[in-house]
Amino acid sequence: MFLLTYDWSLVYLLAQSDSSAGAGAGGLFGLIFGLVGYVFGSYCFYTIYQKLGEANAWFAWVPILNTWIMLKAGDQSP
Repeated sequence: MFLLTYDWSLVYLLAQSDSSAGAGAGGLFGLIFGLVGYVFGSYCFYTIYQKLGEANAWFAWVPILNTWIMLKAGDQSP
């Protein structure tokens, strides 16, 4: 029988290590990655709305309105 054990001391040491040096770079990377993802997704929704003939295709750039127009385009109740 195979028994899997886990060394919790390594997790404790990683949690106690000084991670303040890399926190700024990781936060900046996450911010840039999130912003690029938002712009790409909004652009894709914008082109979809244009091809569907929606009058307010620019709603794709507004976070709540893009969901509303997607539901409207799918004949759902917004």
